[in-house]
Order: sequence, then C-alpha cells, then structure tokens
Amino acid sequence: MRITKRQLKLVIKEELTKLLKENDITFKPEKEAWGPQFWGVYKWAQFRPESAEVLKKIGEAWQSERGDGIYYAAFNADGGRLGDAKTLEGLKKFYVPPEDSKERNTLELERHMRGMTNEEIRITIANTPLKDNSIVRKLGEGAFGTAFLLDNDHVLKIFKGGVEGVKRDINYYKKLQTSQTSGAGKSNEPAIYDYGQIGDLPFYYAEMSKVIPLKDWFKMTEPPSGVKGYSSRRDMAPAHYNSIKFTRELSKLAQGVWPDVAAMKASRWYKTLLKKYRGIFQNDGMTEKEVDGYLKSVEQLIDEEGVGKNKYYDVHFKNVGVMPRSDGSDEIIIFDF
Repeated sequence: MRITKRQLKLVIKEELTKLLKENDITFKPEKEAWGPQFWGVYKWAQFRPESAEVLKKIGEAWQSERGDGIYYAAFNADGGRLGDAKTLEGLKKFYVPPEDSKERNTLELERHMRGMTNEEIRITIANTPLKDNSIVRKLGEGAFGTAFLLDNDHVLKIFKGGVEGVKRDINYYKKLQTSQTSGAGKSNEPAIYDYGQIGDLPFYYAEMSKVIPLKDWFKMTEPPSGVKGYSSRRDMAPAHYNSIKFTRELSKLAQGVWPDVAAMKASRWYKTLLKKYRGIFQNDGMTEKEVDGYLKSVEQLIDEEGVGKNKYYDVHFKNVGVMPRSDGSDEIIIFDF
C-alpha cells in the first residue's frame, strides 16, 4: 500500500506530537560561544505539542567557571535571573515548578532571598502565610525587602534592614491596620492582614491586599486609541526614566526653605513642576486618568511626609503600584516593593 506525501506528513506530525508530549521541556542542543573560552550560552527551550511550532525559547542558561568549578545560571525569557546550579540538569527546577507548595516556596525564597540560609527559609515558611499559601511570583524588591504575590491574591513582603528601618516599617503597618479596623482607613492604602517578626530571625513580614506593580499594569492594560506614545506602552521605559527625574526635582524642591507643605504647594515652582511632568508622562503613553492617580498619590505622600532639608520622596515608578477594585475604581498608590 502506497501513501501520499500528504499522508506521510500527517503520520510524521502525529508521531512528532507524541514525542513532544513525552518530552515537554528539554534543552536545545546548540551552544553559542560567548566571551572567553570558558564562557558559553545554552538556550533553554520548551516543546509545544499543541502547535506546529516545535521550539519556543523560555530562557537561557549561562555557563561560567569560578574558583570552585563550572556553574550555570538560569534566566527567564525576559532576562530575569532565576538562580544557579552546578549542572545543566540542575537548572530544570527553575523552569519546571515543583507541584508541592512547600517545595515551590522553598525554591522561590532560594531565588530571591539570597541572604537567607536553608534553616531560615524553613522557619520563614513555617511562621508566615507561606505555611498555607504558595508564591505565584516575585512582584519587586528594594534594598531591604522583597514582595511576592501569593495564590490567595495577597501580597507578602519579607524585609530586613537596620533597626530604624524595621521600626519604621512595623509602625507603618501597625498604623494602617489600626486605622482600617477603626474604619478610618484611606482608599489609597493596602489592607493589612498580618505583620510581625519571623520567629526570632532578623527578618520581618507583612501580608496585605493585592498591589500590581505599575510596570505590570502597563503591560496588562491598553490606553484608548490616539494616546501619544502608544508604541512605547508595553515597557514604558521612557516614563520610568522620567519618573526618576521627577523624583529628584520634586525632592530638591521640597528641601528648600518652606515654612510648611501648603507654602510649597502654593508656589509657582511646584505648580510648574507638576504641569511639566503631567505633559511628559502623557506624552510617554500614560492616560490622563493614570497621571491624575499618580500625582494624587504623590501629593498625599507629601502631605504625610512634610517638607524640609533632608526630605526625599521616593516616587519613581518602581515604587508605584495599582490596587485593583471590583467596581473598576482602581487606585494608584506609592508602595515600596
């Protein structure tokens, strides 16, 4: 019995599909030379049985050599570092999340809380919401803390810092929780569910309502047609860069000789600064509503922090998030991820 070329292709496709289903994730064999002789790049690829496309890049594995021998570093497709391993096979755990919740949480803390020992990770999981919930992904990190999104849609922030920094943060969460339980909470503040020290470790945590980092919000939403800068909406790099400039100029203005906040806000310098950056942010691709929400949060922060010689308002976009609401009245807030 003879078969046509078309039938042969169908048979091959069916067999290939079976093969791909059995090997869902594998390394692409090609190696690209890079830099000195002991460096190399290994492409990590994912088979896609449900489509005609065989390989889809989901990251890279970089090989290097240190004093203790060769090691490999895993990166996702966006270039974010996932972690290290001593073997190529050892990198697999970074791309295939373990099904067990405890194992997933351990892996995420190993990736992102590099100052934690294995014992500290165990204690952290046992004494925080991680005991009952899984980490979905990292939301952001600052000098002393890292924020994670949990599978219950809450945000868990784990932080460590100097004595004054910890006291300030704990007092902040205590103040928010107290005002919320008394009915005096503000709309631009995340709900605080729990906070405190993790056992007797030099680490602390706070569990709060969901806050979406602004960079993720930009990717999730699209502005109305006709908004200037639409083509740069996906990453909003220009807007982020300009938010750093705005942070510096605003803080410098606040460090001037002002009797109080009201005097600074009434000045032509302040009004000119806000008008200038309102136009810049809209030109960078932000909607008018987003700019209004951002500047409203900035002004509320200024009211709380006051003015003075050493004031610095850390309001660049990496410290800005959106609290989604079921009624659509999403709130932009200043949030230290």
